Order: sequence, then structure tokens, then C-alpha cells
Amino acid sequence: MLTKSGEVFRAYCRKLLLVLFKLAFSLVYPVVCWYGLPGRAEGATVGQAPNTSNDGRAKNDVSQPSPSASLHLQPVPKSVFPEAPLSSRRHPSSVIHRRLEVPGQVACTSYTSCGGRNPDHVSRAAVSLAWLRQFVAKHRVAERNLTTEELTKQVVMPLTKDRQCRFTQLLLDDPDQAQYVSRGRPFYFISHAWSRPFMETLAMVECHFAPDNQEIWRRSADGQQALPVLDAANVFVWFDMFAINQHRPLQSGDLDALGQAVEDAEGTLMVLDRAGTPLKRIWCLYEAWQSSMIGPGKLRILSYGIDFEDLEEVFINLDVGTAEARIREDKENILRDIIDAKGSLNNMTHELKNALVSGAVAQVPGVGTPWTHEIGMAINTAASLCNLYGKYDQAEQLHRRALESIERILGPEHPETLSSINFLANVLHAQGKSDQAEQLHCRALEASERILGPEHPDTLVSVSNLASVLHAQGKSDQAEQLFRRALQVRERISGREHPGTLVIVSHLADMLQKQGKYDQAEQLRRRDLEARERILGPGHHRTLPSVNNLAYLLDVQGKYHQAAQLYCRALEAGERILGPEHPDTLVIISNLANVLQHQGKYDQAEQLHRRALEAGERILGPEHPGTLVSVSNLASVLHDQGKYDQAEQLHRRALEARERILGPEHPDTLVSVSNLATVLQAQGKYEQAAQLHRRALEAGERIFGAIHPGTLPSVNNLANVLQAQGKYDQAEQLHRRALEASARILGPEHPNTLVIVSNLANVLQDQAKYDQAEQLHHRALKVRERILGREHPDTLVIVNKLAYVLQAQSKHNQAEQLYRRALEASKRILGPEHPGTLPSVNNLACMLKAQGKYDQAEQLHRRALEASERILGPEHPSTLVIVSNLANVLQAQGKYDQAEQLHRRALEASECILGREHPETLLSVSHLASLLQAQGKYDQAEQLHRRDFEASERILGPEHPDTLASASHLASVLQAQGKYHQAEQLYCRALEVRERILGPEHPDTLASANNLATVLQVQGKFNL
Repeated sequence: MLTKSGEVFRAYCRKLLLVLFKLAFSLVYPVVCWYGLPGRAEGATVGQAPNTSNDGRAKNDVSQPSPSASLHLQPVPKSVFPEAPLSSRRHPSSVIHRRLEVPGQVACTSYTSCGGRNPDHVSRAAVSLAWLRQFVAKHRVAERNLTTEELTKQVVMPLTKDRQCRFTQLLLDDPDQAQYVSRGRPFYFISHAWSRPFMETLAMVECHFAPDNQEIWRRSADGQQALPVLDAANVFVWFDMFAINQHRPLQSGDLDALGQAVEDAEGTLMVLDRAGTPLKRIWCLYEAWQSSMIGPGKLRILSYGIDFEDLEEVFINLDVGTAEARIREDKENILRDIIDAKGSLNNMTHELKNALVSGAVAQVPGVGTPWTHEIGMAINTAASLCNLYGKYDQAEQLHRRALESIERILGPEHPETLSSINFLANVLHAQGKSDQAEQLHCRALEASERILGPEHPDTLVSVSNLASVLHAQGKSDQAEQLFRRALQVRERISGREHPGTLVIVSHLADMLQKQGKYDQAEQLRRRDLEARERILGPGHHRTLPSVNNLAYLLDVQGKYHQAAQLYCRALEAGERILGPEHPDTLVIISNLANVLQHQGKYDQAEQLHRRALEAGERILGPEHPGTLVSVSNLASVLHDQGKYDQAEQLHRRALEARERILGPEHPDTLVSVSNLATVLQAQGKYEQAAQLHRRALEAGERIFGAIHPGTLPSVNNLANVLQAQGKYDQAEQLHRRALEASARILGPEHPNTLVIVSNLANVLQDQAKYDQAEQLHHRALKVRERILGREHPDTLVIVNKLAYVLQAQSKHNQAEQLYRRALEASKRILGPEHPGTLPSVNNLACMLKAQGKYDQAEQLHRRALEASERILGPEHPSTLVIVSNLANVLQAQGKYDQAEQLHRRALEASECILGREHPETLLSVSHLASLLQAQGKYDQAEQLHRRDFEASERILGPEHPDTLASASHLASVLQAQGKYHQAEQLYCRALEVRERILGPEHPDTLASANNLATVLQVQGKFNL
């Protein structure tokens, strides 16, 4: 039964619960309030300023699911570096000198061996636990509360001062004491922190070797038969202050044999204090790494008193390069040895984290072992490290085992049982198993309210846990109520500026932000930041996440300048406090890159994304979840620059890695599926894109359910690609499904709902259902004006779309007014040369051309072209759109030579960048063909129109709207050459398909009917 140290264990469980709650929350929200920083969601952002198609129309918004662990950077799941044999890791040229770490002593630069004392004895200089008990009692170590450092300085060194030898030499020279030194008998190497009370370390070691515990971990490999239990006289432990000569300069010989001691030991026991101090010390990390390299199971983690909040921070931030040592020369020597052995410090860091996780798991006894509080702590330590390391399946198995045992022993409603329920629920939540997590959190909350009371701290943790899961499922109203309940109680009990209160403030702010309630969210973000600045100071490392969170919200609201200023502030502080390559610093770099990307500063954004990626690969590893987010972020900015091939390669890399590490249906994997589909769609590879979007949708429906916020983006994305394929009926059905679900789950005015409204309007517009499309665009515009403001970038997107549908209805004056409004606002908010402003310039120019105002249209197109060439480059797809539009307006003015030059430029660049059969390339082919036809160059025009028609038929399908347009264009040039019969066949085909797909009254159908009538009339077929 759980009788030993029950209160300690319960406190331990509560602390771990808080840590796991924050971890689980970070996987759903882009906010980690204390230790992690949010990353920008991968893929296109909801409501982004659109690019424009060749006809000046704004393209559809593409909404994509947010990544889980938005950038709560966790260690790589598995070491990718081969283990080297011990002999290859030890280099005589870089001897590691471990000396007494006592402040104030001057480090010696040269060493001489202690004559006559063989350093090989160091590996046989372990002392027995029985002797240790006598030693600490004799010298009153417990009463004096001596740290290991103080014990060494005040006891060990004075006793060995006269002989200048290692302490174990005194024992060996005394016939009555020699039996207490191992001298070749099995022993265990102890890795520990000198700054902690020695009795704490000894107590954990003794607990490990208690008879009951030995029976658990000294079992044979098959787990059936236990090895004999050792008594204290036969348990030998290697402590450095006894085994190594502490008198300089007589240490070097002993230090040379330190690695041999690790290798000869039965195993290494790393003793973690409450703060996890050994994970910050270079010597402890080096010893643990050496032990893990010898073989599996050699390293074990003792953590009976660990503070899990500290463990989380230390483990995530573990970095050999920044580990501490009191003697600088020690650290330099160790780092040099590591580099010689592994090639880089980062390689060792990756291997060490993997070893620590394995060491913690190795400390967990087999299933069926009688339960003790020590076993519970070992299981939770292992599960926590597995969770931090991304090994969610293993963490789930461990938590299920713990819950079953505790529930059986203590009952289903004991506080420790409820803590275990929450642990398991949080791990399930991290894996996207929201329904299971919700059931467990509900159970824990109901029991906690009944047993502990509605305002108990553990109850409030359960409230917040349940709220985070409900929000992830799209049950925002219920989640908000729970968060507000927890906040009110926290404020009343702990105060408005208590750290626990501020955690809930931040979580509530994030949920409101997700709901599009930006004003309320911003108020809470500013409250959180101001409180932390007041309490901790503006430069404190725990203030940085609040700076980052506010900047992120400002970015979402289109307040790019303010966001960039805050990110720059956070980055400067992060580099100064945490270091330029700390995981949290890399998150800030990525977020700053994102806001620069939104400002159209693509070159700067790309440089920062590359910096974050390269550092992440070095520090975290090429397949770490945080590194893969950086891969996707870089792909995104390359996509925006029209570098589709490079973007596709990166998205494929991210997808393949996530499939391998997380599985094919993990939410992060599905994000990569959608991202890859989007870049394929941009390249005109519609069928491949549709297959991927279907895969993401089907998986989302299986995991989340058909009506879930995590599923709706996939519905929307599939609808968009179907629309691009001309499958308007299917696209409309999907958009209506998505709209109905989004309005019910998220609310009719949620930003994501408005994106779907706009996309539905687009597909209705393509079907010439202009009245319906106009109504929907008006609806979206009114809401965005009210919530975001008249000049928010997302509002201006809708202004442009509404203007286009008015233009399609020949409401030119209204359309022109809206286009001018969008252009003026974009110039004011984004700047006259921002990529988001150029579509407004282009759209207005196209509108003026439609009105016959060619001079004004030409001036605007030339202005847009000059800016686009300067900002995006002369061969960017958006630049080529403007080139074609300028050529069209020149053609309308009869300036054929200039128009032809521009059309050929656009075609050649498109062929080079997008490929000969990309839909945009085929559109350039059609434009050039139409110009040649207008000049009477029918043979050349026919060749180009045939190329366009045959490629469209092959790529898009025989009934795609673009294919039918190509058929009509080819028929037109055939008719101009008197090839009436061929022209008639093509016109008949286009009319038949358009009547079936678009309906008999669609403008394109009526145009086909008119074309056919004309060619029949020329042939004298008046009665058909």
C-alpha cells in the first residue's frame, strides 16, 4: 500500500500534474506560458491577403490546421548517431581533469602523478554502504547538513592532508578498514551534484539498494528470477570525493582513470535532486553519457524527490555546451574531448537526452511488481521524460499502468488516483485523442469537486485541463466558462498577479484569440505581460513568453509594425539571456520571420527561417518536432516567393519525417499532408493535391469526427482544389457542409467561419450565381468590419472579392469604389509596395480596362509591375500575372509589338519556373495565341491554341472549364481561317458540356451558344 511518504508523493503528483497540463496545453494552443514559446501555425493563415489570378480575381483563402506543439521544442525522439566503442572516445591528447570544485582555489595548469599510487586503483576505489553509514555518523554529516562540497573541504581533505592521497588509500592501508573498499568487486558509479546536501544523495542511494527495491531491479533479463539481495556491506558505490585524490596537483593520474571507472561499474546511478541540478553540470552529463555509451541499461535515474516543473525546464533546455562547471578549465577539457569523440557537442546532447529517457525507463520495474511510492515516482519520472521527448505511446503505457495500480490500491476517488487520471488524460490529449481525454478529465473533475471541494488547487487544475480539451474539440463556449471559473477562483484565493493566476490569464487569452475575440484577448495579454514585467522584470526569461504571446496576437490582427517591434525586443532579450541558439530563442526568430513574411519582406524572412532551421538541426536534430516546424515555415516563405520546387521538397521532408516518427494520422502529420497538397495545387497538380486533401479529410474524420474544428480545414481545402478542377457542384456541397458545421461549432462570426463564407461565395460566383455570392460577401464584410476594423488586411480581402463579383455583374461604379477603397487602405496599412497591396493595384487596373479607361489601367499596371519586379523578382508568378495583364491592356490599345514582347516574356518565364503544362503557363500560351490571332498570324495562333487545348485536356480533363475555354479559342482561330466544320465541332462540344455542368443560362453557356450560332450562320445553316 501507499503508506510511505504519502504526502510527499501527493505533492509530487500535483507538481507533475501542473507540468503535464502545461505540456498538453502547448500541443493544442500556440502558447506556452512559462517555458515554451508559440510558433506560427504552419501553412496558409486564415484570411490572408490573396494573390490574384490572371483575370485579376482574388484567389481563395486556404485555411489549414494549426500544428500541435506550436513550438514547444522537445528533444529528438531517437539518437541518429552511431555509438562508438569506449576506446575511440578516450583521447590521450585531451585528458579530462576533475578536481575539487571549491571556489577560491587557483587552478593549476600542470599536473604530476602522485608517485607510487597506481591510477588504475581509481576504478576499484568504491566504498561500501555499511562504511558510508558509519562515516556520516562519525562526522555528524546529517547534523551539520553538509553539502558534498563542504564534506570534501571540511572532512576529506583535512584527513588526507598529511599524506596528500585519495581517501580510499587511507582505508586500504588500515587492515581493519580495507574490507570497505571494493578492490575489484562489483560496484556502482554515483553521478551527483556537489552543491546538494550529501545526506540527500546518500538517502536516495540507500533507498535504491533497500532489500525490497533490490528484489525489483536485480531481476534477470527475463524478469522472472531475482539475483540475490546484497547487504550494505557488499554494496559498493563509487563517490568521486573518496575515490579521487582531492589534492592538486596530484589529481591527474586519478582523473585519467575516471572513464575506466565508469566502464568497470555495474551501472551508473544519476541522483537527481529536487531541482535536477546534475542535468546542468558538465561533469554529471559527461559521466551519464559515458555510461550510456557502454551499453543499454547501464544508466539509471534516481529521482524520488524531483520537482517536475524544474525537471521539465532543465530537460528541455539541456545543452552540453552551456552546462556549468566551477572550474573553467574542466569544462574546456571535457568539451574538447567530446568534440574529438563525436564531432560536435550537439551530437552528444542528442545522445544524452535519449540516454536519460532510457535510463528513467530502465528504472521502472516489470509489470506485476508490488506497488510502492518509489515505483510510482519512477514511473512518473519515466513517463514525464517520454512525454517531453515525444514518446507519447510509451508515456501513455506508463501512465495507464500507474493509474491501474493506484486505483486498485487506494480506490477510484483518492487524490493520487485523480492525479494519475489527469496525467493519462493529458498524454492522450497530446496525441489528439480528445474524446478519451475529455472523459477522463470529466471523471477527475467530478470526483475532485466532491472530495476536495470546488476551489481546491487540484480541482482548479482539473478545470483547466478539461477546458483545454473542450477548446481543442471546438466546444469554445464551455471551455471559456471553465477558464473564467478557474480564473475567478484563482484571483480570489491567490491574487491577481500570482503565477498560477497568470497562467490561466494566458490560457484564457489564447482561447479568446482562437475565437476571434481579439480585443478581449489583447487586454488579457497586456495584463499578463505588465504583471510579469512588474514582478520578474522586463528582461527575465519568464517574461519573454508573454512578450512573444502579445506580439503573436498583434500579428494576427494585422498590426505588423507593433508585432515586429515586440518580437525584436523578445529576440534581443532571448539572445542575451538564453543564448542565440536556445530553443526558445529559435521560436522567437521564427515568429519574427513570420511577421516579416506578412509584411512582404520575403528575403529577410527567408534568412531568419533558414537561421532557425539550421540551428534547430544542429541543436535539436533534423527530425525533432520543432525542427520540422522550421522546415515547414521555410517552405511557406519559399512558396510565397513562387519557389514551388524548393517548397515541395521541404514539405515532403517534413511529411516523411512525421509519418515515420508520429505516424500517418497524427495531427501534425496531417498538417504536413495539407501543406504538401497546397504547394502541389499551386503547381497545377490538382489530382495529386486532391488525393492528399482527401487523405487528410478522411483521417481527420476518423480521429476528430466529421464535425470538428480539426476536420473543417480539410473539408475547405478539398473543396478549393475541386473548384480549381472545375467540379463546382462537389466544391459547393463541401463548402456548405463546412459552413454549416463551422457556424454551429465556432459561431457564425468566427474568423474561420468567415473564410468558409467567402470561399462558398467564390464557387457560387464561378457558377454565375452572382446574387448569392454578393450576399455572402456582404455578410462576411460586415462582420469583419465590426470585429477587425475597416482597414484590417482580412477585411480588405473581402472588399476585393465583393468588388470582383460586382464587376462580374457589370456594376462597374460600385466595383471601382470598392477597389479604390481597398487600394488606399492597403497603401496606408501595408505600404504602397507591400505584396498585399499589389493585388489591389492589379484589380483596380483590370476594372479600369473593363471600362475602356486604358491609359489609367496601363499606368497602374506599369506601377504594379515595377514594384513587383523590385520586391518579388522579375520571374515571380505574381510578377508574371502583372506582365500578362499589362500586355492585355496594351493589346486593347493596338500596341501589338509591345504586347507581344510582354506575352512572350511571361510565357518563357512560366515555362521555366512552373513547367510547360502548368495551368498558368497554358494561360500565357492562350494570351499569346489571342494576340497573334488579332494580328492575323493565324498559323502561329492555331499552333499555340492547339497546344493549350491538348495540354488542358490531358492535365485538367476534357470537361474542365479551362479546357472548354481552350476549345472555344481554338474554334475561333479555325473559324477565322474558314475551317468552319472543325470550328463547329469544337463549339458544339463546348456548348454540350457547359449546358450539362454549368446550366443553360450560365454566361459561358450562352457565349458557346452564340459562337455556335455564328459559325452555323456563316455556313448558311439557318434552320438548325
